[in-house]
Amino acid sequence: GDLLFFGEKATADKNERIIHVGLYVGDKTFIHSINNVHTGSFDPESDLYDDYNTKRFLRATRILGAVGTQGISTIQSNPFYQPQ
Repeated sequence: GDLLFFGEKATADKNERIIHVGLYVGDKTFIHSINNVHTGSFDPESDLYDDYNTKRFLRATRILGAVGTQGISTIQSNPFYQPQ
């Protein structure tokens, strides 16, 4: 399950802006949620083709193996999830 990041690409006047995240499930297909879960595809031949999100796709990243690197932590070690 790679994370897919969608949003506005950078221009000369503004920085890139990520505004939506989805989860890649294979075969050019992804799931994401806007009030409820949707399935989309990057494949224009698919009935699930999602033109809107395909146009605003920025990048994908795999978190597995990145735990412990800057910005990536487990729930157990993240202060946000610790008892107050």
